[in-house]
Amino acid sequence: MRLVWLAAPALLAVAASLPAYAEVAPTDGGTLDVDLTTAPERFGAGEEIKMNIDFINPATQDTQVHIDYFVTVLEGEEAVFGPTNRIHTSEGKVSIPIQFSREGEYQVKVDVDGILFNPIAMETAFFDIVVGDAAGAPGPQPPDGAGEGGGG
Repeated sequence: MRLVWLAAPALLAVAASLPAYAEVAPTDGGTLDVDLTTAPERFGAGEEIKMNIDFINPATQDTQVHIDYFVTVLEGEEAVFGPTNRIHTSEGKVSIPIQFSREGEYQVKVDVDGILFNPIAMETAFFDIVVGDAAGAPGPQPPDGAGEGGGG
């Protein structure tokens, strides 16, 4: 029984390190896959988070280096971040600090117009992010003195 008890905190530690948002979406032309994650696990309005973007070659599943891209975050039709000037990542990965001023639904738009120092026709990947109480994955609520406890 003691081994089960010790394993439970380890599982909780792993779950706590998972990002609140993780999605891979192809660009609309299919040239790249864009992997977007956020950190920390849960966040609300006013908290600075990191949007981590990895550009993936869909044929090899390796990180694609030397990407030219733009990022825009929209709340409805209004840009609340960006569009940025063209950014170049030699590593194919980037971490962007951002702070959402209000809870709600946002759309992240990643436009790519260059790969390996060669221009390409603009291709776009879209992501929907929810900020605030609804941002956490569905699952059990933390104990507040109400509800059913775990079996046992």
